[in-house]
Amino acid sequence: MKTAFFEIKDWEKDYISGRLKSCGCQFFSEELTSDNAGMVKDADIISVFIYSKLNAVTLSKFPNLRCIATRSTGFDHIDIEYCQKRGIKVFNVPQYGSDTVAEHTFMLILALAKRFSESVKRVKEGNFSPEGLTGIDLKGKTIGVIGTGKIGMSVIKIANGFSMKVVAYDVNPNEEKRKEENFEYVSLDNLLNISDIVTLHIPYGKETHHLVNSEKMALMKKGAYLINTSRGEWWIPPRFFWL
Repeated sequence: MKTAFFEIKDWEKDYISGRLKSCGCQFFSEELTSDNAGMVKDADIISVFIYSKLNAVTLSKFPNLRCIATRSTGFDHIDIEYCQKRGIKVFNVPQYGSDTVAEHTFMLILALAKRFSESVKRVKEGNFSPEGLTGIDLKGKTIGVIGTGKIGMSVIKIANGFSMKVVAYDVNPNEEKRKEENFEYVSLDNLLNISDIVTLHIPYGKETHHLVNSEKMALMKKGAYLINTSRGEWWIPPRFFWL
């Protein structure tokens, strides 16, 4: 069974090769494309991360391909329809890093609420005046969580720890978790209208593309914060902006 790993870091190579000694593994740091597919055209299994676009052109280079394992939760970088036609099985990682992303979300929220970026900039300039740097307390503020999967629920737990009021929107409400974590499901428009902070935790797809557009943003409170740590389309690397 010949297996090819792409977008591999050195520590990943050491970890995998030590556990899959008999799988004929080959490792490549670059993304898989139609141009370099010839290096491992006889592979039975390929494993990639999110930056390899596995379209029909690229996948057609692998006549023996039986399985794709993407080391990500999202799989929109893979032509699933083509794989179904050829009987190629596709596996993803259902969820990972839920607490990591939730904590990162609150790092961004706190940075905005406490004017952290402006404070650091001012100190670097030798100005230690607190004038104009008054932030806000999170206690008592309303946070609207769009998407109540693993990450969204982790965010809700942290928000409860800050004594925030939590409202949420999800196309598939989790009533059991709602009771456990003490939050309320509302419509998307209502969430945007009443929240001091809105945070997105939804997968990218046709249904969620521009879910919060200019029309929806117009419903938000003046001065509200919008946090987006969801992954966008496969070719857009994550970027974070300090406002």
